Amino acid sequence: MAKRDASDARRVYPSMTALRMLEAVSRLGSLHKASEAMFVTPSAVSHQLRNLEQMLGVKLISRAGRKVELTSAGNRYVQDIRKALEIVERANAPLGGSEPFGPLRINCASGLGSYWLAYHITEFLDLFPNIDLEITNETDRSDILNVRRHLILQ
Repeated sequence: MAKRDASDARRVYPSMTALRMLEAVSRLGSLHKASEAMFVTPSAVSHQLRNLEQMLGVKLISRAGRKVELTSAGNRYVQDIRKALEIVERANAPLGGSEPFGPLRINCASGLGSYWLAYHITEFLDLFPNIDLEITNETDRSDILNVRRHLILQ
């Protein structure tokens, strides 16, 4: 058995949940939207982010009322976190399988979403259970273009 370095025992890593929540806040631009995407309360997101900031010793987000923005340190950190989360997603994929996995981000106009997309979504998820589907209904063009989307249906 290899001898471990004493510094290994002292390393503290942030929780995966906190990292996923920071990425969601960055991508969606609000604690409320991130909480909906993560199926938790906004206070749970806020609590995780506060703990992450304390652990790292740096402010990652700034709050102005309900609006949340990443600080410059937060922006740098979330870029690396996105890469790390993608690596974890790939590592968690079924070994040797070719089944699609990971997030699929769709922005869909409400009429199209209510009638066409809602009808087909169950079948899609049955066919591709490892896809993490994120559907939004942003109408402001700048909001649509500022958030990375895989598909925009208008």
